[in-house]
Amino acid sequence: MMRRAGLSTWVASLLAAGSWAQEPYPFCQILDGTELPAWQAAIDYTASARVQADVGDDISIWRFLGGGGLYYWRTQAGDVDLSGLYDLWAWEGDGGIDLPDLTAALRLKADYTYRTWAGSAVRVGFKPGFYTTLEDVSFESLYFPFEVLGIQTFNPQISGVIGVAIYPGFDRVFDPRFGVRVAPVPEVRVDLMYPESRVVYRPAEWEVFGGVRHEAVNEFRLEDGDPRELIGFRETRAYVGGAWPATEVLRIQVDVGLAFNREVDFESEAPARDVEDAWFVRIGVGGAL
Repeated sequence: MMRRAGLSTWVASLLAAGSWAQEPYPFCQILDGTELPAWQAAIDYTASARVQADVGDDISIWRFLGGGGLYYWRTQAGDVDLSGLYDLWAWEGDGGIDLPDLTAALRLKADYTYRTWAGSAVRVGFKPGFYTTLEDVSFESLYFPFEVLGIQTFNPQISGVIGVAIYPGFDRVFDPRFGVRVAPVPEVRVDLMYPESRVVYRPAEWEVFGGVRHEAVNEFRLEDGDPRELIGFRETRAYVGGAWPATEVLRIQVDVGLAFNREVDFESEAPARDVEDAWFVRIGVGGAL
């Protein structure tokens, strides 16, 4: 009798553990609070501004960027998300310092997220790809940036994150990640974070938003034989914008703002050259596959 009772207790414990394992994770504002489209595409224009150098000249920049999900699957050991990303820069004017005509970051993005029922999570993300001028794409311009994030859910309205992005082979190797996301009511989300702080108001299918983002690492390998090796461009952007549905599966988004705290740098040359402030506009679309 005792042996049967022991076996029954063991089976019941396994069933209880299996039932507990099927419970949903605590709602996390960082992992669950943002509805990202399956694909996105945008055109970004930054107006003409002068490179502050002895022989400096004006430049304006067109960017064509976007990407989409390739595969997502959930396993008992965590979630894996694969997507492709592109970011093409067309430089109008060489700034008097021989800037390239076209640069691009063509990347695969792979994220692995492990969550616990205590509300904590770890996300490891990889962005291998070509960071290069389009005049000379080679395996020398293949880099393997990655980031490691620790995420904690404090309650359904507040979550925090801390971590670091690492760029092996780039001039700027480390860039921190930290901050909190707060949703005091369902219609409002506030990100107090680095590299981007943002406020979103979404009462219905449309939304308005504003924020500040610091783009610290935009680096591209120059043509083979160019002694400067890498070009880096950094700036901070303050913006406002809105998004609304065009159809059941397509959304339109428009941002306008000011780019400031700007500089262009080459790995083997010093110092970096400041670039004057300029306004920008971005128009994008996104939707379901």
